[in-house]
Amino acid sequence: MPREEPKEYVLSLRIPINLNEEIEEVATKENLTKSDYIRKAISDAISFSVTLRQNQTFLIDQEMVKFALEFMEDIDIEEFATLSIQNGRKILKSYLNKNVNSSIVQKYLDDKKTIVSGLLIYITQSILSPTGQNWFKRVLFSWTGDVVTITGTHDLGLKFSEFMHYYFVKFFAIFNYEELKENVILKEDRIKLKFQGENKEFDINILLT
Repeated sequence: MPREEPKEYVLSLRIPINLNEEIEEVATKENLTKSDYIRKAISDAISFSVTLRQNQTFLIDQEMVKFALEFMEDIDIEEFATLSIQNGRKILKSYLNKNVNSSIVQKYLDDKKTIVSGLLIYITQSILSPTGQNWFKRVLFSWTGDVVTITGTHDLGLKFSEFMHYYFVKFFAIFNYEELKENVILKEDRIKLKFQGENKEFDINILLT
């Protein structure tokens, strides 16, 4: 008699203390157990990533970017970041106009912090990370109150760090977050950025137009 496959598997993972606290807070808010919330979040993240992964926000590979950046002045690097943000907004606008009423999107529309978090999940995991388009060896974001910190390591040089700095400054400007400039670290192989913004309702129409 063939052995019946289990209907569920047990997944064990380590997460930062502050992320665990955030999960517990949001799970309570949504009247879910922590386990149910994590299962839902994984399912949503997979669906969100699969849907958007087909849209590449970077159109050239790492070595070409590194080579091109070497010939750019600061003003050119900033313009490159502006174009990348504009391209990303077009893709996001197209996705939202088609799916704004879906449960996946609605999950992230509670307030500004949840919207920013949802977009950062996509940017860091589906684009920048080794499991995405592999721009960073490691890239993470975390919240402490109304301050979000982004850290990452890579091997693409200082000008790539400067490009990503401009990219995130322009990204957070959409949501009226200010950069905490005294905390900025830009090195040949790593970045650390901090932004602060008021957590309140956000007019989603800003992203739809």
